Amino acid sequence: MLERVLAEIEVGVWKPPTAKGLGDADQTFHEFASRSWTARRAELRPTTQADYEWRLRKHLLPFFADFRVPEITVALVDEYRNEKVAERERIRGVAAAGEPLCDWRGQRRAQQRVDQQDARAPGEHPRRGGRV
Repeated sequence: MLERVLAEIEVGVWKPPTAKGLGDADQTFHEFASRSWTARRAELRPTTQADYEWRLRKHLLPFFADFRVPEITVALVDEYRNEKVAERERIRGVAAAGEPLCDWRGQRRAQQRVDQQDARAPGEHPRRGGRV
């Protein structure tokens, strides 16, 4: 295979491979991810399957689902990363303020607290509602 590619390069007829498996350029990330996931799922252990499904549902699909595959650029991925970093910092702030991250059933409360924190004025104390 390598010899053939090198020979094509030498005579000037080689062309870079096209992106195979991306399917229709009009498909959304959600469609692409679903199709790719269905094709690969059986190759993975159940724990890896559960992890990947969680990552798709919790992190990737909420942000990228409606974008067309060709629209996903480095700049868009950077925007996603910046949002995730900001979210992590807000959750750390809630935890540092002593707010519980889970309710009595073990359900996460951090997002509710983060949403409340976003609604406060800058510098407002998370528990007392007053200035820090």
